[in-house]
Amino acid sequence: MTKFRLVAPFMIAMLVLTACPAGEGDGDGGGEVAEGDGSITITSLWGGQEEIAFQAVLDAFSESSGIEATYEANRTDYATVLRTRIQGENPPDVAIIPGIGTLRSLARDGSLVSIDDLGIDRASIEGNYAPGILDVGVVDDELYGLMVKLN
Repeated sequence: MTKFRLVAPFMIAMLVLTACPAGEGDGDGGGEVAEGDGSITITSLWGGQEEIAFQAVLDAFSESSGIEATYEANRTDYATVLRTRIQGENPPDVAIIPGIGTLRSLARDGSLVSIDDLGIDRASIEGNYAPGILDVGVVDDELYGLMVKLN
């Protein structure tokens, strides 16, 4: 088995904002996370100690930003549930996606918003990662996600 096949199931891509037309929202067009009083929903399949640790990160984020971050764990049929939410026009704001195949499929069917479209310049973050790490989240020359965990 190649190294890639061993790594791929554990690739986590995030920043999955789905199926909402660009014209919706408050219209500020800022594209950057700032302090505020809004809320976001994050979903993944993490449970147990991973969920506890992730919740601590979200709590710190909420405290420092004023944005309420609600975590929704789904330990079974994650990809199916995510696709159902997208099709039902009830996507999470952020999804942590296990596996590069799911990321690529969702990106190609138009269910994801690219990092560029979120107002984050890929070139400005490349120096924070080892060469090639960002390539995992690239689909058709667009960066859709960042690997946040590797086993």
